[in-house]
Amino acid sequence: MASVGIPMRQQLDAAAQQLEQLRLQQQALEQQKELLEGLRLRQDRLIGGRRALMERLEGEQLGIAEDLESCHQQIELLVQAHEDYQFHLRALRAQQPESWQREELDLRLDQALEELQAAEECFEKTELRLRAVPVRRSATRGLELSDRQGSMRSWLLRGLCLHAPLLAVALFYFLTR
Repeated sequence: MASVGIPMRQQLDAAAQQLEQLRLQQQALEQQKELLEGLRLRQDRLIGGRRALMERLEGEQLGIAEDLESCHQQIELLVQAHEDYQFHLRALRAQQPESWQREELDLRLDQALEELQAAEECFEKTELRLRAVPVRRSATRGLELSDRQGSMRSWLLRGLCLHAPLLAVALFYFLTR
């Protein structure tokens, strides 16, 4: 009976070792499963966050592109208005009614009134064109959403965005002078 006990003992020890190895393998598999689950959650968070941010960025990019187009239109209109106004101002300043001779007074007066009417029409048409250009301001909308307290930086950026066309015209004016 002692000889039967030794192989049984060996079998029990082998089974215990095998059971311990299986338990270690199960722990390793559970750790791998937790690691893979963590990676999957991080990957899901990355994909979801990336998709949401890309949608926001695309929307803002389109808005900014529209703002840029609007600013370009405004700048072109302002430059044209500046040139037109400058032309009409020169023409009106050049009129010297006190120096007109009596015999040419009628003709000069008609010419001066035509110049005045042309300047008024130009002014009215230009004002209508300037009002017709849409102004979106997506850049300042983003600032308002991100900074409701109104820090100095946000107010500075808002002012820059709102006055960019005027600054461009002023810069153009001083560079061409």
